[in-house]
Order: sequence, then C-alpha cells, then structure tokens
Amino acid sequence: MAEGTISERAPRQVFGAGWMIGTSLSVWLATVRVWLPVMAVAFLPLALLRIWWVERLLSDVPPSGASEILLRVLNWLALLGGGTVTSAVLCYAVVRRLQGQPVAFAEALRRGSARLPHAFGIGLVYAAIAIALVLFSTLLGAAAGDFVVVFCAISALSLLVGLGLSLPAAVTEKLPVGASLRRSLELTRGSRGWLFLAWFLLLLVMSILLGLVLGVTIYRPQPHGGSHEQWADLARREAWLVTGILGLICSLLAVSVGVAYFGLRRDRDGSTYDELVKAFE
Repeated sequence: MAEGTISERAPRQVFGAGWMIGTSLSVWLATVRVWLPVMAVAFLPLALLRIWWVERLLSDVPPSGASEILLRVLNWLALLGGGTVTSAVLCYAVVRRLQGQPVAFAEALRRGSARLPHAFGIGLVYAAIAIALVLFSTLLGAAAGDFVVVFCAISALSLLVGLGLSLPAAVTEKLPVGASLRRSLELTRGSRGWLFLAWFLLLLVMSILLGLVLGVTIYRPQPHGGSHEQWADLARREAWLVTGILGLICSLLAVSVGVAYFGLRRDRDGSTYDELVKAFE
C-alpha cells in the first residue's frame, strides 16, 4: 500500500484492541499541547474542592456529615464537568490526528467548545448511571451473594461499554441524548469485548504508573511528629497531585473513546477521516 496519511489506510485490516491501544497512546502523546491546558483549567475546580476539604479537616471545627455529603456531590459534578469539557475538545483533536494533520489548541478549543451543549447531556446520563450502579450494588450486596453481585457488575460494565461512544457521537453528529445512546449501541455491537479489553488495559497500566508516582512523591515514609503546617502542606500537595492524576487518566480515556468512535465510523459506515473532520465545520 502506498504511503500516506492515516486517513488513507484501511483500518478494517488492523482494527481491534491492539490497534486501538497503540493508536490511542500515539494520538494522546501527539495532542498533549491540546489536552494539557484544557485539563489544567477543566479540573481546577476539583483541585480547589479537595484543598478546601483538607483545610476543613485540619481546622479546629470538624466538618459535619452534611458537609461531607455536599463535598461528594460537588466532587462528582466537578469531575463530570472536567471530563466532559476535555472529551468535547479532544474529539476534534483526535480526528485531526487520525487524518494525519496537526491540530492547534485554539482551533480544537473553538470547535470543541461549540459542541459542549451536546456533550453535557451525555455527561449527565453517565453520572446518573454511575450513581445508580453504586446504589444498586450497595443494596444488592446486602441482600444477595457475591456471585449475583459479580454477575450484575459484569452486565453493567457491558452496558457502559456499549454506551461508551455516546459523547463523541453527540459532539460529532450533533445528536440529542437518546439518539446518541442508540448510536453508540449500534456502533459497538459486536465489538464490545475488545473495546472493554482495550480500555481495561489502558486504564490499568496508566493507574499503576501514576499510582507509583503518587506513592513515591506523597506516600513515602514521613518522620514521626511534624508540625500542623507540615501536614497541611503535604495534604495540599496530595490534593493537587491526585487531581492531576485524575485529569491524565480522563484525557487518555477521552482520546481512546474518540479513537474507537472514529475508527468504528470508518469501519462500519465507510466514512473517511476527511469527511468526519468536515462534520465540525
């Protein structure tokens, strides 16, 4: 086959978990100038919330139970908002890299932010599913055996993988929430096994590497004692670092979701990457 851009190659010959992992890592590294500043801004509220909570814990007046519940809700909303903004902006950056073209931060931000209303609807659906799964597993765990819980967890993960491409579908095709969910189920039909494997391996490797960084920089052995301000400074650094790790994982996941979506669009619909780029115009 003659050499050319990625958009001139036939992904049907190599499409699968290996292709997705390799392409996702390549695109993620190539778009670092796009997702790094977006991540820094989008996840800033989450970092500030964690620092605020640390200061409340270290204060003379301990936080109440209502404050803890409020913090958990705000944390979920901040994580949801940061991940949604990052994913919407990266959709355009991903397809440009798959097209074989460079992408500027300003261009990706302009085109991605124009589709944010479509993205936030899917983000709310993801949040509702996550909360429902947590509540359901908690209630089920108290009333059923481990086998039933594991079976339900696997079924839920399969459903989430099937809906995993809803956000890029909404952003790229300007679909409403219901149509985006159906579009994702349609595109992932017959591919959910290797999609789950690819996402699992990506997140596992990333979590292990970043967990090692966290352990070396934060959880190294501390001297006994220490002043109140020393422990407060340690907790603040932990809040910033943990938020950064969450942002890195979310950015890699957003890139891999985009790679899977655009790859399946080409594989199933016969769309070229050039045509998919024009959908953002």
